[in-house]
Amino acid sequence: MSAGLVLACSLPGCASNPGPASTPAQPEAAAQCHAEAVQARVGQMAAPDQLEALRQQASASVLRVIKPGDAVTMDYNITRLNLEVDETGVIKRVSCG
Repeated sequence: MSAGLVLACSLPGCASNPGPASTPAQPEAAAQCHAEAVQARVGQMAAPDQLEALRQQASASVLRVIKPGDAVTMDYNITRLNLEVDETGVIKRVSCG
């Protein structure tokens, strides 16, 4: 009977609890995007030479410019600044995600 017990406890369900399951590290609060910091830019051109400054002002680690008709992923990225622009490049909406 002890051989059966040894065999049964070699299964993953009998393993000692290693603690909480490992999860991907969450971004630090400082790395989060803050769209409100660039909200005043709505209505202005999204000039290519100013995009990096906008990303930094929003404390975002990633910037995505979304043009009309662009296909975009629906994944939510807490560190990404989204700039939705019209066909002329004027910023219509800023958001994080």
